[in-house]
Amino acid sequence: MKYTFQDKEQIEYNIPLITRSSNLGIGLIWFFVCPFTGKVCRKVHLINGRFRHRSALPRLMYQNQIEAKKWREWNRIFANDFTIYTELYSKYFKRYYKGKMTKRFARLSKKIEETENNFNADEYLKLFKSYKN
Repeated sequence: MKYTFQDKEQIEYNIPLITRSSNLGIGLIWFFVCPFTGKVCRKVHLINGRFRHRSALPRLMYQNQIEAKKWREWNRIFANDFTIYTELYSKYFKRYYKGKMTKRFARLSKKIEETENNFNADEYLKLFKSYKN
């Protein structure tokens, strides 16, 4: 494999591919062999200009792994509401077209209605009371 990283660094190396038989007994499944760790994996990530298995950087973490537990709980509860309203109030969102409600607006309206019907005030109050600075 030959490629240019950030328009200045020429990189050339090979990432070996291997096959293993499927657990269903039908066909083969392709895997990468990480050139840095030697691990067999389904995905390699572009890390600092090189393709590697994610274990090549031991301190690499997902965003939610470094968030506080409290924030993860808040995201679990409020993320759905946030995405609905973000889409509803996006720049070119159309609620009606030629006098008819758009399918997108109808879908969002249904989600908002479901959210309001499933609203549990006790869960929200418990969450707010448990939050301390």
